[in-house]
Amino acid sequence: MKPIVEPEYFDVCPTLLIHPEVDPMTPYSLSESFYERLQCKKSCIILEGAGHFPIEQPGVEQMKAAVLNFLTEIDNNFEVKKSSIYTGDKKNFSIMCF
Repeated sequence: MKPIVEPEYFDVCPTLLIHPEVDPMTPYSLSESFYERLQCKKSCIILEGAGHFPIEQPGVEQMKAAVLNFLTEIDNNFEVKKSSIYTGDKKNFSIMCF
């Protein structure tokens, strides 16, 4: 599938990539090539010991912590912008789970 915006031109919002370490269906190398091309602020978390659909431990807890940390960082940055030069009221972010 072709993205609407190629990753080289995507700089709209911070992005978090969450990828299972032991995923035989979607190896990290496939996700990594796309992730590396993104031009936005980005973070990548590898779920240690997790398989393709990380519903098992420790993947679930790692994913929960990664998402909560990411959202906290977004919220903290939003508050700084809101109090200084930011005039909008929307929080934009992207979370990709493979």
